[in-house]
This record gives sequence, structure tokens and C-alpha cells, in this order.
Amino acid sequence: MRSPRLYYGWVMVAALSLTEITSWGVLYYAFSVFLTPIGAEMGWSIAEMTGAYSLALLVSGVTAIPAGRWLDRHGPRGLMTAGFDRGDGARRCLVAGRVAARLLPRLGRDRAGDGGGTV
Repeated sequence: MRSPRLYYGWVMVAALSLTEITSWGVLYYAFSVFLTPIGAEMGWSIAEMTGAYSLALLVSGVTAIPAGRWLDRHGPRGLMTAGFDRGDGARRCLVAGRVAARLLPRLGRDRAGDGGGTV
């Protein structure tokens, strides 16, 4: 007699459970570890940082309902593409801001005759 095979759906549930536990441990619970260093670096209070994080979690929870409805009606492709595009746009803005913050003071010195070098 053959032994019954393990249903593949339970394998997926186990894999998803493991990844969820890991991601929440890294993203959610590790935030408290970084509160003091971030606050010292940026000059923010712990109340400001935890308030911003709480607001982000609230927004995430509220937007989960329409996102879930969208996924049920249209599938994941459009929502994932839009999320990627917005995330990529935000990343590009951050990079451009950092480049400009480093480049513009140098250009100002060169034009004023203080720098004398290339960027």
C-alpha cells in the first residue's frame, strides 16, 4: 500500500509561514533596535519615530482593504507593476537628491573661485 502524499498546499502554507515570521522579525521587531541610533543620527525623538512608524502601519492596514479588492478583481500584475514603478520613482528621487546635495555646493565654490577643481 502506498503512503499518502503530502498535499502541496500544506507545503506552501509552511513556506509562507516561515517567510512571514522571518520578515516580521526583520522589519517589524528590529525597528526598536534601531531607534536609538536613528534618533541620535537624525535628531528625532523616540516619540516622533514611533509615531511615524505607527502611522505607517495604520496606513498600511487601511490600504490593505482596497489593495485586496483590486487583487481579487484584476489579479496581481497591475498592482505589483504600479507599486514597483512608484517605489522605483521614489528611489530615483532619493538618489537624485543625494547627488544634488553633494554636487551643488562644489559647483557653487567653483563658480565663486574658491574650489578651482573639477567635480
